[in-house]
Amino acid sequence: MRRLEIRLVEGKGRGVFTTKNIKNGEIIERAPFIFIPGSDREFIDETALVQYYFFIAGGNIAIALGYGSLYNHSSEPNSKFEQIKDMMVFSARRNICRGQEITVDYTGGGQIDLGFTPRL
Repeated sequence: MRRLEIRLVEGKGRGVFTTKNIKNGEIIERAPFIFIPGSDREFIDETALVQYYFFIAGGNIAIALGYGSLYNHSSEPNSKFEQIKDMMVFSARRNICRGQEITVDYTGGGQIDLGFTPRL
C-alpha cells in the first residue's frame, strides 16, 4: 500500500495526503531534486515550473521530485523539510493521522526559501 497520495483540495489544487499514520519526527519522504543553475532562473520563471522550485545554495534553484514540490502551504504545518546534499528531506513535526493532508511552511521559519509567492 502506498503511504502518500494526491487529492484535489478546494482552493489549492492538488495536495499530498497520507494513507497511513505517521509519527512525530518520522521521515515522510526523501525527494531527490533536479539542480538548475541560478543563471537559468529567468527562463524557468516564464514557465509553469515557477511555482514548484526551491532556492538552494549559491543562488541556484531545484525542482524536488516525488511529492516534494507538491506539498501545500500551512502557517501551522505538520511537516518540515531540509536540504541534505542532493535531497529534500520531509519529516513530521507532529503525529499525522491517516487521511490528513501533509503541509509545509513556505514562508520561512528557518526553512529553505521557495522560488515563488505562495497562494495563502
